[in-house]
Amino acid sequence: NTFCALNTSNYIPTEIYTCEKGNRMFKILTETSYMIDFASNNNIIEKPKNTFADISAHIWAHDSIQNLYEREIVEGYSETEYGPDRNISRIEFICMLSRTLKNLNENQVANANVYYYPSYNKNHWSRDEYDYLMRCYQFYTPSDIMSAGYFNIANVFDDDIKIDKAITRGEVVALMDIFMDETVSTTSFRDVKENTRFASSIEKAYSNGLIEGYPDGTFKPNNTITRAEMAAILGRYIANNMYVVENK
Repeated sequence: NTFCALNTSNYIPTEIYTCEKGNRMFKILTETSYMIDFASNNNIIEKPKNTFADISAHIWAHDSIQNLYEREIVEGYSETEYGPDRNISRIEFICMLSRTLKNLNENQVANANVYYYPSYNKNHWSRDEYDYLMRCYQFYTPSDIMSAGYFNIANVFDDDIKIDKAITRGEVVALMDIFMDETVSTTSFRDVKENTRFASSIEKAYSNGLIEGYPDGTFKPNNTITRAEMAAILGRYIANNMYVVENK
């Protein structure tokens, strides 16, 4: 981590950009020295602070919720209500994951056509985020351009997306699988066996530091996921990818 290794604190990270050399893709962090009166610059835009009154009891997710709020990845049900214990629908998570990947400038096939589930209304409010996620999937699984990303989601949701259905913990990590680093570690969750659905995705998410189990040693992949749990996972994902050196 170049930035953290600097001998002086007079530098701040200013940009992360992608470049290509041969067949290798890199993300480069640039640093710039700051002026002594930087903090007094009236043009500095302060990041928005949430006013959610219902997250104080979720200390373990508080910082992640704030981080995602600043990046406009999540919103509240009102100015004071985040709803940390509410479930997330499939389409809500698709949008949150899409916005997270946008924040990280994830690779995508920009001009790819998108295949839609027959039950998906193309006038739905989620369409832009849905399209972006499909095009990110297409980058890593190139195939028939008309089906960009479809099979990545169909392998999780089968033949009906059921956008308003509450998403499960296993489905969340399965949708994120392709955007995680490959690992060789194994989990020790008592309820995740070799034949458990999404077992490899759960293992990969655990090895990447994105998920933790319950105190009883289980993961409960078929349980629905709360908005606080989701924020913790996406917060860890962003933190782990801020200083990526190379995309495989």
